[in-house]
Amino acid sequence: MKPIFCIGETLAERESGQTFSVLERQIKQGLNSFNVSDIRHLVVAYEPVWAIGTGKTATPDQAQEAHAFIRSTIGGVFGAEFASEHAILYGGSVNPENIASLMSRPDINGALVGGASLKVDSFLRIILYP
Repeated sequence: MKPIFCIGETLAERESGQTFSVLERQIKQGLNSFNVSDIRHLVVAYEPVWAIGTGKTATPDQAQEAHAFIRSTIGGVFGAEFASEHAILYGGSVNPENIASLMSRPDINGALVGGASLKVDSFLRIILYP
C-alpha cells in the first residue's frame, strides 16, 4: 500500500495569489517529521481543492506551474535527486478530454482520477490515452 499525500489550494487562495505559499506550507508542515527513507514510497498529488468534483480543472499550464513548484520545494527539503525521481500526480476533475494535455507537461507524472474512474468507458479512455 502506498500513501498519497494530497496538497492543493482553495479557489479563494488561488484568486488571491497564495497558491505557492499554501503548497509550500502544506509540504513543509505535512512532511516535516520525515526523512527521505520514510517517504521514498509516498506519492504526492497536487489536487486543487477548487477542482475536486466540480468539473473544473487547472489548465495544463497552471498544473505544470504548480507541479514544478512542488518539485522544487520537495528538492529544497529532501534534495534535488529525490525530487527529480519522485512522481507527482495531478488530481482534480481529470477526464478523457484533458488527460493528454495534462500528461504532456514535464513535471506531471500521472493522474489521481476521481469520479471519472467510476465510469468504465471514461476510465478506459483515460488509462489508454495515446
